[in-house]
Amino acid sequence: MIPVLLLILLNRSFIGLLADSCLIGAFIGIIYPQTIAYVSKRAPSQNLGFAIGAYETIFGVGFAVGPILSGFVAQIAGPDFALLVLAVVAFSAIPVVAFSGRDAATREVPTLKS
Repeated sequence: MIPVLLLILLNRSFIGLLADSCLIGAFIGIIYPQTIAYVSKRAPSQNLGFAIGAYETIFGVGFAVGPILSGFVAQIAGPDFALLVLAVVAFSAIPVVAFSGRDAATREVPTLKS
Protein backbone atom coordinates (compact mmCIF):
# COMPACT_ATOMS: atom_id res chain seq x y z
CA MET A 1 0.00 0.00 0.00
CA ILE A 2 2.90 2.37 0.70
CA PRO A 3 4.13 2.24 -2.93
CA VAL A 4 0.62 3.09 -4.11
CA LEU A 5 0.51 6.15 -1.84
CA LEU A 6 3.84 7.26 -3.24
CA LEU A 7 2.65 6.49 -6.76
CA ILE A 8 -0.28 8.86 -6.24
CA LEU A 9 2.25 11.64 -5.73
CA LEU A 10 3.66 11.00 -9.19
CA ASN A 11 0.37 10.65 -11.07
CA ARG A 12 -1.15 13.81 -12.39
CA SER A 13 -3.83 12.33 -14.63
CA PHE A 14 -7.35 11.36 -13.65
CA ILE A 15 -6.94 7.85 -15.08
CA GLY A 16 -3.72 7.34 -13.10
CA LEU A 17 -5.35 8.47 -9.87
CA LEU A 18 -8.35 6.25 -10.60
CA ALA A 19 -6.03 3.26 -11.10
CA ASP A 20 -4.20 4.08 -7.86
CA SER A 21 -7.52 4.26 -6.00
CA CYS A 22 -8.45 0.85 -7.38
CA LEU A 23 -5.12 -0.53 -6.13
CA ILE A 24 -5.74 0.90 -2.66
CA GLY A 25 -9.19 -0.71 -2.65
CA ALA A 26 -7.68 -4.03 -3.73
CA PHE A 27 -5.08 -3.87 -0.96
CA ILE A 28 -7.74 -3.12 1.65
CA GLY A 29 -9.88 -5.92 0.24
CA ILE A 30 -6.98 -8.34 0.67
CA ILE A 31 -5.80 -7.15 4.08
CA TYR A 32 -9.16 -6.69 5.83
CA PRO A 33 -10.35 -10.33 5.84
CA GLN A 34 -6.89 -11.49 6.87
CA THR A 35 -6.83 -9.18 9.86
CA ILE A 36 -10.28 -10.33 10.96
CA ALA A 37 -9.06 -13.93 10.69
CA TYR A 38 -5.93 -13.02 12.68
CA VAL A 39 -8.01 -11.42 15.43
CA SER A 40 -10.31 -14.46 15.46
CA LYS A 41 -7.36 -16.82 15.73
CA ARG A 42 -5.61 -14.87 18.50
CA ALA A 43 -8.59 -14.02 20.69
CA PRO A 44 -9.77 -16.48 23.33
CA SER A 45 -13.02 -18.14 22.25
CA GLN A 46 -14.96 -16.70 25.22
CA ASN A 47 -13.93 -13.16 24.18
CA LEU A 48 -14.10 -13.54 20.41
CA GLY A 49 -17.04 -11.20 19.96
CA PHE A 50 -15.43 -8.51 22.09
CA ALA A 51 -12.12 -8.79 20.23
CA ILE A 52 -13.72 -8.55 16.79
CA GLY A 53 -15.97 -5.70 17.96
CA ALA A 54 -12.99 -3.79 19.36
CA TYR A 55 -11.08 -4.29 16.11
CA GLU A 56 -14.06 -3.19 14.02
CA THR A 57 -14.50 -0.10 16.22
CA ILE A 58 -10.88 0.96 15.87
CA PHE A 59 -10.95 0.24 12.13
CA GLY A 60 -14.15 2.29 11.73
CA VAL A 61 -12.83 5.21 13.75
CA GLY A 62 -9.69 5.22 11.60
CA PHE A 63 -11.77 5.27 8.42
CA ALA A 64 -13.89 8.12 9.79
CA VAL A 65 -11.17 10.28 11.34
CA GLY A 66 -8.36 9.57 8.86
CA PRO A 67 -9.84 11.42 5.88
CA ILE A 68 -10.75 14.40 8.07
CA LEU A 69 -7.19 14.69 9.38
CA SER A 70 -5.76 14.08 5.93
CA GLY A 71 -7.99 16.79 4.47
CA PHE A 72 -6.90 19.17 7.23
CA VAL A 73 -3.22 18.50 6.45
CA ALA A 74 -3.90 18.85 2.71
CA GLN A 75 -5.65 22.18 3.28
CA ILE A 76 -2.70 23.55 5.26
CA ALA A 77 0.31 22.03 3.49
CA GLY A 78 -1.07 20.76 0.17
CA PRO A 79 -2.25 17.38 -1.08
CA ASP A 80 1.25 16.13 -1.93
CA PHE A 81 2.37 16.64 1.66
CA ALA A 82 -0.77 14.92 2.98
CA LEU A 83 -0.02 11.83 0.84
CA LEU A 84 3.58 11.87 2.01
CA VAL A 85 2.39 11.95 5.63
CA LEU A 86 0.08 9.00 4.93
CA ALA A 87 2.97 7.04 3.41
CA VAL A 88 5.18 7.77 6.43
CA VAL A 89 2.42 6.74 8.85
CA ALA A 90 1.81 3.53 6.91
CA PHE A 91 5.53 2.79 6.80
CA SER A 92 5.90 3.44 10.53
CA ALA A 93 3.21 0.84 11.22
CA ILE A 94 5.43 -1.95 9.87
CA PRO A 95 7.52 -2.42 13.04
CA VAL A 96 4.41 -2.15 15.21
CA VAL A 97 2.70 -4.93 13.29
CA ALA A 98 5.87 -7.01 13.03
CA PHE A 99 6.56 -7.03 16.76
CA SER A 100 3.09 -6.84 18.31
CA GLY A 101 1.88 -10.33 17.41
CA ARG A 102 4.61 -12.37 19.05
CA ASP A 103 3.13 -12.46 22.53
CA ALA A 104 -0.47 -11.74 21.60
CA ALA A 105 -1.53 -15.28 22.44
CA THR A 106 -0.47 -14.81 26.07
CA ARG A 107 -2.09 -11.40 26.56
CA GLU A 108 -5.50 -11.26 28.16
CA VAL A 109 -8.22 -9.58 26.20
CA PRO A 110 -10.31 -7.20 28.35
CA THR A 111 -13.92 -8.18 28.92
CA LEU A 112 -17.07 -6.25 29.68
CA LYS A 113 -18.32 -7.23 33.12
CA SER A 114 -21.85 -6.48 34.18
